[in-house]
Amino acid sequence: MSNEIENKVIAICYTDGSTGPSNPGYSGSGMHGYVYIDGEQKINKGNRPKKINITDIGYLTLTDLKHEFKLVQPVKYINGYYNDGKIGTNNQAEVNAVIRTIDNTLVKLPEVTELLIKTDSKYTIHIFEKIQKTNGKSWVGGVNVNLEYWEAMYASLEDAKSAGLTVKIMKVKGHSDSLGNHMADRAALLGRQQYTANTINENFTISEANKYWNMDRSRHPFLFGRQVFFNNSIRDNEDEKYYGILNYKVDVEPGRKTNEAGFGVVRLKEKPKLIEDAINTYLKHTQTMAVISTIDLQELYTQSVMKMTEVFGTAIYKYDRRRGFLHDLDFKQIAYSIRPAGLATNAYDKLHEINGIIDNYLTSYLTNDTSGLQYQFIDVTNKFFGVDEKGKPVTLVDNGANTITYPITYNNTEIKLKLDLGIDMLGRNQLKKIEKSEPRVITVVKELSDKSFEYFNIVHMTQTEDVACYTNFYTNKIFIK
Repeated sequence: MSNEIENKVIAICYTDGSTGPSNPGYSGSGMHGYVYIDGEQKINKGNRPKKINITDIGYLTLTDLKHEFKLVQPVKYINGYYNDGKIGTNNQAEVNAVIRTIDNTLVKLPEVTELLIKTDSKYTIHIFEKIQKTNGKSWVGGVNVNLEYWEAMYASLEDAKSAGLTVKIMKVKGHSDSLGNHMADRAALLGRQQYTANTINENFTISEANKYWNMDRSRHPFLFGRQVFFNNSIRDNEDEKYYGILNYKVDVEPGRKTNEAGFGVVRLKEKPKLIEDAINTYLKHTQTMAVISTIDLQELYTQSVMKMTEVFGTAIYKYDRRRGFLHDLDFKQIAYSIRPAGLATNAYDKLHEINGIIDNYLTSYLTNDTSGLQYQFIDVTNKFFGVDEKGKPVTLVDNGANTITYPITYNNTEIKLKLDLGIDMLGRNQLKKIEKSEPRVITVVKELSDKSFEYFNIVHMTQTEDVACYTNFYTNKIFIK
C-alpha cells in the first residue's frame, strides 16, 4: 500500500475565467498547472519560477510560512484555454475552466490519479462541493440558473469517479500575486480573445518539465540593445530584412540626441523566430503610415513572453488599434511605430546610412574592389581578439571593461580612438560570446574634411556570415587640431 501511495501521479491545476468587455460578454476559460509523482522525485531547485517554491499545494513564495507543504518536482506542465463560442457570464467561464480541466486530464493525462483544482471562484466551489456532497442528482431541484453547467460538472465528476481519478478543489485568492492564478488568468484572457460565434476553440497543452522555467533566454550577441527597429516597407523581401539596434542608458527613442545611445544595423543569416513572429504579427494588423517601427527587446525576452509564445504561439499578442501598438497578455508594449514623423525619418536616415556602410564593406572592401570604396576600412581585429597559450581564440578585452582605446591613422595623423563598449561597440560579454566564430572587427572612417571624420565599427562573424555595424551619431565625430 505504501508503494502505491509513493507512486501516485498528482496534478495541481489553477483555473480561471474571463469575460469582457461587459458581463455577460465574450468569455474564456484558462488553466495552468503541473504534474508530479509523489514521493520519488529529486528536487531541482534551479528549474523553478523566480522566488517561488513548487509544492504539493501549489506555488508558494519563498517567504510563505503560513502553510505546511513539501517541495515537489514537476514532470509535466499544463497550460490551456477554452472558448465555447457563446456570450456568457464570468461565473460560467469559471465553471467551464474546471470542467475542461477534469475532462482533459482524463483524456490527456490518464496516468494522473489525483487532481487538485485551485480556483478563485466561490460560485464554482459551491457547485463542486454541492455535487460532491449530494447523492445522485438530488441537487437538481434547487438550481434555478446555469443548470446546464451544473449538469456538465456532474458528468465530469462522474467520469472522473469511474476512471479512478480523485478530484479536489481549493480556494485561491483572486487577482493576488499567486503565480498559478496569474497564469490561469492570462490563459483565460487568451481564451476570451479566441471568440468565434458558435465555434469551440480549445487548447490544452502538456509540456515536459525539463528546463520549463530556466529556458534559454539568450539573444544573438549582436542584438544586445534595448530595442530593435525595422523598416516597415521592405519586409516582403527576405534578403532585405535587417534590424536596427538601439541601446541606451537613459529613456530615449531612436533619433533623439544623447551621448549615451548606440545605434547600429544588424544583418543575420538566421532571423530569430521570436523577433520575426512579433514583427510579422504587428505588421499583419497595423495600419501605420510610419516608416520605422520598433520591438521592445526588454519586454520580448522576458520569461513570461517567451514561455507563453512557446506554448501558445503568436496568439498571445493583441493589436490595440486605438493606441497603435502590439501588446502581450500582460499588456506590455511589444511593438509600436516611431513617432512623431520627424523622429521616424531621422531614425530611417541613420539606418539607411549604416546599412550602406555594411554594403560597401561586403561588396568592395572584402572583394578588394578599391575603386568602389567609399570609406576607409581599418582592420583592428587584433585589438579585440587573439589566441591564448593553447592556441584557442579568445577576446583580449579585459573582463569588466567598459571602454577600449586604440590608435588609428587619419591623413597621416595618429588618433587614439576610445570606444564605449555596449554603445559604440559590442559589450565585453558579447565579444566573449563570439570569440570562436572567427570574428573580424573593422573601424570605418567617413571623411568629413581633412581635419575631421566620423567613425563606425563593423563586427563580422565570418563563420556564420552575420555582420553588424555600430556607432553613436552624436559622439562619433573626431576633430583634429
